[in-house]
Amino acid sequence: MIMRPRRDYVSALVRAGQYAQALAVLEGTTQPATPDARWLNLIGACRGEQGDKIDARRDFEAALALGSDAARINLAKLADLAPLH
Repeated sequence: MIMRPRRDYVSALVRAGQYAQALAVLEGTTQPATPDARWLNLIGACRGEQGDKIDARRDFEAALALGSDAARINLAKLADLAPLH
């Protein structure tokens, strides 16, 4: 799991539309040893907003497999090419 202060920081960057910065923080963070739906959904949103729809879909599908409702919503948005959050 992403440590709460870092997750809050990344979430704030995403809300501000700073996807490149958020992605840099996430990619600089070691992926949790146990799959984490929040981490996968955040990194998927950043990748999707930067145009990497293939990797975003992979991240959302992995988060969805962990029961993430946010990933389900983002997968639908990805299909519609709507903004991801």
